[in-house]
Amino acid sequence: MKKILLLIATTIPVLLFSQNRINQFTTMHLHDSLMQRHHQVPFLKASASQLKSGSVQKWLKDSMYLYTFNSPTDSIVGSKNIYTYDDANGKQTLEIVYSWNKTTNHWVGRSKYESTYDANGKETSEISYWWDMTTNQWVGSSKIERTYDVNGKETSEIDYSWNSTMNQWVGSYKYECTNDMNGKPTSEIDSRWNTITNQWEVSSKGEFTNDANGNRTLEIYYSWHTTTNQWVGSGKYEYTYNANGNRISFISSMWNTTTNQWEVSYKYEFTYDANGNQTSEIDYSWFTTTNQWVVSSKSENIYDANGNRTSFIISTWNTTTNQWVGSGKYEYTFDANGNQTLQIYYSWNTTTNQWVLNRKDYYYNSLHQVESNIQKDEGTVTLFPNPAKTSFSISNEGIALVKIYNSNGGLVKETKVFGKEGISVSGLSAGVYVVKIIKDNEETTRRLIVE
Repeated sequence: MKKILLLIATTIPVLLFSQNRINQFTTMHLHDSLMQRHHQVPFLKASASQLKSGSVQKWLKDSMYLYTFNSPTDSIVGSKNIYTYDDANGKQTLEIVYSWNKTTNHWVGRSKYESTYDANGKETSEISYWWDMTTNQWVGSSKIERTYDVNGKETSEIDYSWNSTMNQWVGSYKYECTNDMNGKPTSEIDSRWNTITNQWEVSSKGEFTNDANGNRTLEIYYSWHTTTNQWVGSGKYEYTYNANGNRISFISSMWNTTTNQWEVSYKYEFTYDANGNQTSEIDYSWFTTTNQWVVSSKSENIYDANGNRTSFIISTWNTTTNQWVGSGKYEYTFDANGNQTLQIYYSWNTTTNQWVLNRKDYYYNSLHQVESNIQKDEGTVTLFPNPAKTSFSISNEGIALVKIYNSNGGLVKETKVFGKEGISVSGLSAGVYVVKIIKDNEETTRRLIVE
């Protein structure tokens, strides 16, 4: 069924270009037909004797097609993603991203990601490649290797970059973590590879506090001062939760090296519905002149009866008019099995004060038989390439808020990204940065090296 689906799906670009960017409604009907045809394909369920012990059937995403809109009636296909999974546990082992070449009317490779897993379904390595248009070959970009403890909690991560001169992987960053008896991280140490001494050198560390329910309540980060050979405070983050364990506030502070004190910089407040789904987030910045919090942006979520997020709206606060102004809006569609089938993105037109259609992403899924005794995947977020020179991406699906802090704990960049779209670091000086990825009320911290 998967081969049939991909064959049907890949005819879409040919139809679009051969008919000179056919009308939006025709495109929509074509996709609706494909979606219906895909989900009506009968799946031959195996008998009890044919099923492997502990195996289950699971819907997995086969492909994703991205369409951009120049106007409501003028759309073109921009890229496609093809996914491959292993047979044992349904983990994604390969993702290839292609761009459509309008000159040759062919798909051209853009990037590739390969992953391996241990017996518990934990990702042990991830390698990213980029397509060399000159040699028509995949070229290594970055590699990540991870280890876990007996409870399946990550204990280390080593990042490598590809040295094209030496034709080998070269270490760049190392992360080591300790966990408490409940598997919650209590500390981490980050190191960088010194290419002169060929040794790992510590660069920063973090210390964490959790409440009785295992919720992270405090994070304190330090950077290593090579002159004094001491740890110096850089950033502090405090969290509070409601009775249901949902995070309702997040306050960030920076270490002032002049006063040797923590100074608040920004905070977030969250609300939830009766089902525990996050319905809003409001962001504030601290104004040192007036010594008060000033609202800056907000996001709002809407869910269907099954708990699927169907709408996500981002707004910014206009300090001149003292009103919320639309920034971006996403709409999502799901099939009867809860699989996402469509994502639509709109931007706000400040001239007409209306939402303008920008792009549509179509997702295709099929059933796979996987083992049911694999440990729950808590999600692994990676940055690539790392080190980064001009930009980097995160291993992300959907929308995420990304915040980048310097070694002093200062917020230097904040952006909302979709999927693996690039995040520019061209304005950042060389050094080690803390990257916080916030998505669906979950927060992940990673280190980024900018060269």
